[in-house]
Amino acid sequence: MGLAKNFEREPDESRSPIEHNIDYTLSTVSPTTSTTQSVRLLCTSGDVPVMVNGEVSSEADGIIVVQPAGSAEQLSPGDRVVLTFADADQRRVTGTIQTIGTGDDGAGRIEVTCTDQRDRDQRDFPRLFAGLPIRYRLADSATATAWLAGEEAEDGDWFRPDPFMNFSVGGLRFDADRSVATNDLLLIDFAVSEAGARWRLTGRVIRVFEPASPDAETHSIAVALVAVPDEAHEALSDLTLKIQDTLL
Repeated sequence: MGLAKNFEREPDESRSPIEHNIDYTLSTVSPTTSTTQSVRLLCTSGDVPVMVNGEVSSEADGIIVVQPAGSAEQLSPGDRVVLTFADADQRRVTGTIQTIGTGDDGAGRIEVTCTDQRDRDQRDFPRLFAGLPIRYRLADSATATAWLAGEEAEDGDWFRPDPFMNFSVGGLRFDADRSVATNDLLLIDFAVSEAGARWRLTGRVIRVFEPASPDAETHSIAVALVAVPDEAHEALSDLTLKIQDTLL
């Protein structure tokens, strides 16, 4: 005996059209599923980079709540962090930890206030994030040559950007005064930590990014390092390896 290919339930004359519509809706709508988004939280505020994997519990109004997969005891409120999301664009968000504690369900809870968001940009240097306490100023070639030789740069204002920036051994990206433009030459008073040695570098601005808003006082710039002492290059390389070891 063959089976019918199309089976349709005979309508129940005793049921109202509304009840039939409810049955149809329940049979055709897929069950609701909840998805969580994995995230990697990286903190380089201390001497040793700290990485914590977890899942995003919520994200709204510039606040991201992360449920860590392991211990977060090495993190503290006020730490600057980078959150890298496990999505196709590898979205990156920088922010500041506001609170660390336990949620109502007993799981760990890290609340981060977002300060900036950047999608992955293949045109940039392959960079990592760290706190680099630098200062910079605009200069011409003659001033840069004299400064690298040990003379003081008398004229011009020095600026101290937010030290939490991304970097590679060949370049930096940080928020600079709006007066800085593409192809400008910069003197960079450089260090990899507040208590560490300082070196004199020069860099060329190779890209200026749109400011966050028309009235913002700063915009992000990408700087290619030009003159870099060997010791400074080694310090950048060591910092890169230290952070990469943390990520592995």
